[in-house]
Amino acid sequence: MNVDFRKETPESFRRTLVQIQLAGVLCLTFWALALFLLGTWEPDPYAEAWRLIVGQLLVGRAYSVSAGLKHGFPKFFLLAQCSLQDMVILLVLYPIIVGGYRRIVEYRFLGDALANIRATAERHKESVAKYGVVGLVAFVFFPLWSTGALAGGVIGYLLGMRTRDVFSAVIVGNFLSVACWLWLFDQMRRFSEVFGDIIPGLILFTALGVAAFMRFYRFRSGSDRKNGPFP
Repeated sequence: MNVDFRKETPESFRRTLVQIQLAGVLCLTFWALALFLLGTWEPDPYAEAWRLIVGQLLVGRAYSVSAGLKHGFPKFFLLAQCSLQDMVILLVLYPIIVGGYRRIVEYRFLGDALANIRATAERHKESVAKYGVVGLVAFVFFPLWSTGALAGGVIGYLLGMRTRDVFSAVIVGNFLSVACWLWLFDQMRRFSEVFGDIIPGLILFTALGVAAFMRFYRFRSGSDRKNGPFP
């Protein structure tokens, strides 16, 4: 049975959020330093790692993995980079969303982004609730931009899951998703040695097109904007 960690006293809950955000800042600092050193010692290919970071922010894990393999990044690096990037975002933004949501949404750009994340979490929380932690792992694993680590963390909060269960499920789901993308694109690259390099790009383009269509359809139906106070 899940325990609603929001029943903690306000003070202990604030301490938990501060610790989570501090962990995110430390991870971000460590990884930024590691990328700087790698880019200095071995510019090819690590000096171009920033492209993977931006691509993952804008498009998602699939793009980052595909671009990384294309530019010769080691698979272990891509597994660490893509997994850690999503986790840093979760650690840094999760406390903001669950602790200061009402204040943040007043800012136009950031507020709109957080409102979309909240809408995604609200839309999927009932489906995830049926299967608990396993459902949360599957949600994060599912290869669409809107089903990533941060949205998964918010769903866990909305469902009242314990903090350690939420973060364990998100970490496992995110890691498995990146690993599967690595395996899939590596297989496609080998396949393309016979049939041409265009095939992985076409598959990725199709997947992104389907994801974009789904998001547009949900926007048109008004499901991305739901009224009601944030728990």
